Amino acid sequence: MGASVILIEKYDMPGGVHTSGLQGAANPGVGGIHTELMDRFAAAGHIYSVTEKTLPGWAGNPLSHYEKILAPDAAFVRSSFNPEGAGCVMSDMLAEAGVQTLYGASFVDAVVKDDLIDAVIVENASGAQAVKGKIFIDGTGTSELVARAGAPFVRGGGPQPADPRRLSLDHERH
Repeated sequence: MGASVILIEKYDMPGGVHTSGLQGAANPGVGGIHTELMDRFAAAGHIYSVTEKTLPGWAGNPLSHYEKILAPDAAFVRSSFNPEGAGCVMSDMLAEAGVQTLYGASFVDAVVKDDLIDAVIVENASGAQAVKGKIFIDGTGTSELVARAGAPFVRGGGPQPADPRRLSLDHERH
């Protein structure tokens, strides 16, 4: 769509808990990027599955929240993917989309001007640097950017400002 995009990633590969966190469950695609990911992981040979026959003594997937969608008599099948291979596929996809990536970069702070985020301060092996932008998406899972910018937020989710570009710094910080 013509946007210039930079991904600031804390670890050495994209994917968060699916790669660095070693919690990747390979389920059927649900559409969009998820289906594309699963298809590309499979094409690259990074998905593996176990069944009752291939692993008869296994107690099951510790990520039991995936079980709630299965029928009580469903066959025992668990699929996952190689996290390093998946990270490589994701890196390739980012490069194909023209995304610039900063790996090993820790978020430090937000620079706010006129109630708008103007830049984020990150630090990596090259030192501290500011990354300016027009739109910032906080994908930390912990609302680090939102909190450091002083925007109102509710831990665990909840209502957000109607205009996400406006921080409404008059609100109490949570």
